[in-house]
Amino acid sequence: MAKKPHKLSKNGLRLQTDLTPAELLEICTLAAVESKGDLWNGRQKIEKTGSGTAGDAYLIKDALVRSKLLTFTAATSVKEARTTLDIDLTWFVTKQSKYLMIPVGAKKMVAHHTFMQFVNKVANTVQAADPKASITIRSGPVAA
Repeated sequence: MAKKPHKLSKNGLRLQTDLTPAELLEICTLAAVESKGDLWNGRQKIEKTGSGTAGDAYLIKDALVRSKLLTFTAATSVKEARTTLDIDLTWFVTKQSKYLMIPVGAKKMVAHHTFMQFVNKVANTVQAADPKASITIRSGPVAA
């Protein structure tokens, strides 16, 4: 039986802009340094794990324990002098509260808050650099 995807697994970003792919990937690199989570949802660190001509791969780790919590990609493509940037989740860890070994409550995606900080920082930076950019942020629960 296949596992149902998490309700936040489709969260991410899609934008189209006049900025170059190199400029967009530089914005992503700066947003990765600035996005660290918070005390309430946990402190994490975003690291770039791979880089290529089409985009970059990132990993979110716990700031103290350094365990792998979430991975995502930032992929660019160019069509008719417009650059498209897609930021998508590729892998994540969930946790669920238990009472006497019985699961209670919904599963929570670990490091989702830091991922959405990253997405919003990229979107805000691109909007400031190119006011006519088309930006779509996918956030919140998505029905399966």
